[in-house]
This record gives sequence, structure tokens and C-alpha cells, in this order.
Amino acid sequence: MRRALVIPALAGILWCWGCGSDTTGTSREDVVHLDAATDMGEMSEMPRPPDLLEEDQEEEDGSGDLADDPGGDPAVDLVEIDQGPDAADGWADPVEEVLEDPADEEITLPACPSAEDLLEPAVGGTLYRDQDESSDSLYAQTITAGVDEPLAEVTVTLVSAEEERSTESCPDGAFSFGEVAEGIHLLDVRLEDGSVCTSTNSPIRFPEAVREGQVTIVTFGDSIPCFGATPTFPEHLATLVGTLAEVDNVNVAVAGTMTVDWMPGSNRFENRLEPELDQADVVVMSLGGNDLQIYFDGVDLSDPQAVLQAVAGFPAYQRQIEANLVTIIEEIQALAPAADVVYVMYPNFAHSSVWAEYAGEYIDLVISYVDRALNDLRANMSAVEDIVLADLYAATAGLNLDTYLLDGIHLSAAGTLFWAREVFLALGGVMVGDESLGLSRLFGYGPIDSP
Repeated sequence: MRRALVIPALAGILWCWGCGSDTTGTSREDVVHLDAATDMGEMSEMPRPPDLLEEDQEEEDGSGDLADDPGGDPAVDLVEIDQGPDAADGWADPVEEVLEDPADEEITLPACPSAEDLLEPAVGGTLYRDQDESSDSLYAQTITAGVDEPLAEVTVTLVSAEEERSTESCPDGAFSFGEVAEGIHLLDVRLEDGSVCTSTNSPIRFPEAVREGQVTIVTFGDSIPCFGATPTFPEHLATLVGTLAEVDNVNVAVAGTMTVDWMPGSNRFENRLEPELDQADVVVMSLGGNDLQIYFDGVDLSDPQAVLQAVAGFPAYQRQIEANLVTIIEEIQALAPAADVVYVMYPNFAHSSVWAEYAGEYIDLVISYVDRALNDLRANMSAVEDIVLADLYAATAGLNLDTYLLDGIHLSAAGTLFWAREVFLALGGVMVGDESLGLSRLFGYGPIDSP
């Protein structure tokens, strides 16, 4: 991806473009609201990711020298996630099931056990009907009081290499598994009413492929999957999934590429991506970052009029990028209808020291500008039918990005590991042990008549 970071003069761009609308950064407190009954231990956090954009676009075959591994994965400090306010407050009334006994007395059935009642370690969460369809990702979701409803009697399965354990969600939508063995697991939720997972974290094909013992993962896009520290994040992802099933890991990403380079009918789509789709169970895409960077590379920042014109045209330009992404995804879904498509969001790289150095006193404006763009991107991408969203934007909120960047642009060893874990988490992955991941989560599903 391109390295140029145009900032001080861009401050005027940011201020003008942001006029007339609110900008709210996303934090973990904002996006993760877990029910008290689902507080299954803390979801631990892994390292955090980086910027993208290569100086020169690589050759057609995607080959090129990768940066040297700086010496293996550094020690990772695990961070407890603030679970936020009790999601139980979101239900209009507690759900009770009443039976009649021979003496016509009402007997209230006991509530399902909470995580605290189970032998540790415990894994669980809450299923809910996202009636207002306000959820966008694993992190960007909340249970709306008086609107959303718990989903009961839904089968949830915890899959590992050794066994499968199934349960049904309780009247309050909670589910839980106690005394879970250390290692790698997969949560599989089966909702048979045809409703869409609005929280974009409930794949369909991936759990099936794991059960069959063979998973093919195809990754494409820009430099994030193929340039920087090694192992790359697709290699780390293959290692995680490899504890559950055999993995065929195919990476056809090309550093420096834009959405137009992967459009259906293009050379890269037809000759690099399409031949791999026939066997794909999961397709992972990291794309769109170079489009945003290149837009401002062509602006003469010494010309105020040119800057104002660029600001005015950017919203429409971003819509075109998103339209390109949707076109690519829909073609993949047409060619590989059974495969899960995972779109990997970008973090707000303006939080890195490299961006801060260039932006100077304007950094807060830059951060707000990028937040706006990424919030819009997440909302629009989450609306794509059957998409799985790996929300690196929310996952990296509040973290020191420098730890996870190799050169201010690409992923470090810690970054590639974190990126892989977040993609695995979005696919239902669970890690139990010293470095736990995904012990508690929400699953939101839209109205039954939702398209």
C-alpha cells in the first residue's frame, strides 16, 4: 500500500467533511453489552493491528519479498474486556415458564444456570431477536430495551477435536457450557427460521466443514494478508483451525491492489481468485484501504480549492468503493454459494504514532474523520446478506497500535497473530487456556421476515 500520509492540509478536509453530523468513536464499552446471565468469564484480547498500503503494487502473481520476521511473536498482554451494562436490562420482562400441578398451584421453573454456577472454565452467551436490526458486528451490537427479545430453545453446539456438546438456549436467551477443556473450540448456532444474523458472527459452512474434517480457506485482497511479519495472519488462522480439522490454506492476495483490481471480469478475479472458489469453505477478503489512500494521494494540498473539491467528492467516492466490494462479494457468493465470506475491517490507523507525527495538532480531526469513514463502512458491509464481519475497527479501539505495526504500515508479528484470532473469533472460534478468547458473546438475529 502507498506510504504517503497527507495530513496537515488534510485537516481542513476533515473539518469541512465532518460539518453538520455527529462523529462518535467506537470503544469496547460502547459495543459489547453482555447479559449478567451470560457473563461467562472475560473475553480476553489479543494484540492489535495496523495500517496498510504498499509503496508499489506487486506483480500479477502476488510474489514479492516479505519483511523479515522481527523474531517471533512478542509476549502479548491480555486485556480484560469491559462487559458493559447488564444486557438483562434490555428485556422488557423476565421470562418465566409456568406449569400447573394437580393442586392447581403455579410453579415457576428455575432459571437456567449462569456461568457462575458452572465449573470453570465456562463458555456461553446470549441469543436475541434483533428486532430493530441495530447490530452490525460481534462488537457493534446491543440489546435494545423494550424492543429486542430473547431467543429460547435454539440449539447451540460447542465443537472441539475430541467431542461435541450441545445445549438449548434458556427462556432468557442465555446458553452456557461448564468445565470446558483447555484448547481450541468452535461455537455453532443453528437457527432454523431463516432469519439473518445481524451481528454477522454466525457462519454456516465453516462449522459443517470442521465436522467433515477438511476446511479450505481462500484469502485475497491487499497487503494485509501477504506483506509484513511472518507467519502472515492467514497462516496463523490456518494453524488455529488446524486443531479442529485439516486445512487447505490458499492465499492469493496481492499487495497494493484496489477494489477495481478484483472486480468480476478482471484478470486477478478470473485468474487468481475464481479458480480457487470451487473448493472454498471460507473466503477471507481484506480490500478497500488502498482505494481510500489513493484518493488523497492525487490531491494538491497546497491548493485550497482542490482540497475543498476533494472533500466534497469523498462521500460519493466511498460509496463507490463499497459498491465495488458488494459486487465482488455477490459474485463470490454466486460462484461459491455454500462458502462463508469474511470481510476484514481495518483499524483506525490514525491512532498510530506515525499518523500522529504527520497530523500534528490536527490528529483529533483526522481520528474523527477516519472513525466516520469506518463506521459507515461497517454499517454498510454488515448489511450484505450472509456476510461474516471481522471487526478489527472495534477490536483495536483504545489499544496502542504501534505494538502491532511492523513499519507504521504493515502488521508486526503481534499484529498478524491478533488479526488471525479476531477472524477466528468472528467465525465462532473459542480459545480456553492461559490466552483465552471468545468465552462470552452475543448473537443477534433479525426479524423472521427480514430479508
